[in-house]
Amino acid sequence: CTTADLKTRVVDCPEGKIGHVIGRNGAALKQLEERCVVHVDIDKVGSKIHLHGSDEALDLAVVEVENITLAIEEDVELPSLLVTHLMAKRSAKLNKVQEDHPDVHIDFSRNGNTAQLRGRPEKVVVAKNDLLSFDVKK
Repeated sequence: CTTADLKTRVVDCPEGKIGHVIGRNGAALKQLEERCVVHVDIDKVGSKIHLHGSDEALDLAVVEVENITLAIEEDVELPSLLVTHLMAKRSAKLNKVQEDHPDVHIDFSRNGNTAQLRGRPEKVVVAKNDLLSFDVKK
């Protein structure tokens, strides 16, 4: 890629999400730059993320940034029998849900029957429906 091929795209970022894009000690930002082969400048005052790279790299980087900036968190109350089932030896089902929804982070509360799902709204809805659709027999 030559200097002439480099382009810039600007992505709006909600103020509360800039820290997620940067990550602890800049780790998430560094991973984004390496994975997508882009350079990132963050305007914390204007809540804008400036991405610099080739068209292909920018397409990939915009998707990754939007996976962070557009993400929601939803707490889902699950039946206790389902939680027991998912956390027991039959965790292959849980692994399957996580494989089917790689863009949704699923975190189970250690106390209780709550799962927190984090990702884009449309993907969280599908993962939630898949989790709740398990037929668990006593």
